Amino acid sequence: MRISCQQVSGAGVPRAPPGRFKAVRVVLGWCVTACIGRLQRVRKDVYSAYTLKGNTMKTMLRAAGLTALLLTAGLASAGTATVTYGPLDKMTDVPRFASDREGMEAHFREHMGKLAEQLPAGQVLKVEFVDIDLAGDQFPRVAIQDVRVLKGRADWPRMELRWSVEQDGTVVSSGTSKVADPNYLMSSNRYNNEMYGYEKEMLDDWFRKEVLKKKR
Repeated sequence: MRISCQQVSGAGVPRAPPGRFKAVRVVLGWCVTACIGRLQRVRKDVYSAYTLKGNTMKTMLRAAGLTALLLTAGLASAGTATVTYGPLDKMTDVPRFASDREGMEAHFREHMGKLAEQLPAGQVLKVEFVDIDLAGDQFPRVAIQDVRVLKGRADWPRMELRWSVEQDGTVVSSGTSKVADPNYLMSSNRYNNEMYGYEKEMLDDWFRKEVLKKKR
């Protein structure tokens, strides 16, 4: 099968009116202009958002840096504490198990550190716990757990502390204190929901009176 191709002269092709081409060009030009304007606005919005995000991040970083500097300055302007313990197995009443004893030591060491922050910068509070008699009486319950019962009679907390405050290696003040709180169940206590709260309240009172020399 043969397909014959014939050349078609330009005279036989219908032509669109010149005015229609002009209208199309106008519409296309408007569309291109609108698209370019839209792209420019989108680019501006993206740039503005990126700039705002960058400025916000810079502000947050500056605030974090300032907070760190303030914390560092606060720590640098406060005293510190060094805490040691005598033989725990010879103390009057401490936890029976080694893990519980370590927890007790950590609690009192941290608390002494907070108290020492009230001292001037450069001063070191050194405390040795010579004897500890915790509040309440301890009763074995099972092989791995003890129960401490608080009766408020002759079971109040007692401690013997050997302490000193030093400044650049020079002893500013020192002493040996036997502290006790017979009314521990009747007094207000800010540490009610904490471990060794009665002992911490007693240590606060000791620190205020003996170390800071304040009456109240």
